[in-house]
Amino acid sequence: MFAAQAPSKLRSDGTLWSTHARNVSCYIGWMHILAVAAVIAVVAYLVWDRSNRLFQIEVTDGHVEVASGQVSPRFVQAVREVVAFPPVARATIRGVKAADGASLRCSGLDDGRIQRLRNVYRLIPQSAFRSGEAPINERNFWKLFNLVWLINLFRR
Repeated sequence: MFAAQAPSKLRSDGTLWSTHARNVSCYIGWMHILAVAAVIAVVAYLVWDRSNRLFQIEVTDGHVEVASGQVSPRFVQAVREVVAFPPVARATIRGVKAADGASLRCSGLDDGRIQRLRNVYRLIPQSAFRSGEAPINERNFWKLFNLVWLINLFRR
């Protein structure tokens, strides 16, 4: 009538010994494996994201700064004009590789400004972007490691 239960045994100190106690070390081992797999997945995503990025422009309080990559001076000037009025508090503009050449990924801008930037981006030949100067300064060294959020946090 009642389901049969596995007999429990008493240890020498009087506590119950369970057959599941042996599997705790296996469970902890699997947790370590999952943690390592998660770290590897995050690193792989960051490397993949970095390999697809052509350039990145950061806008903070209306100030435009080339964070990484080479950008045409004409496009940087267009970004300055687009974010000038009304001023943009914080935005990120990325040029990424796409099937048709390159495309823009923007965050922190409204749809009208994004369309203006896309129009200007398509008018400038891609060779002009490769001939632009790459930014070299101390802050951009840290941005190579995707610590932009940390730098912006302490910049205030």
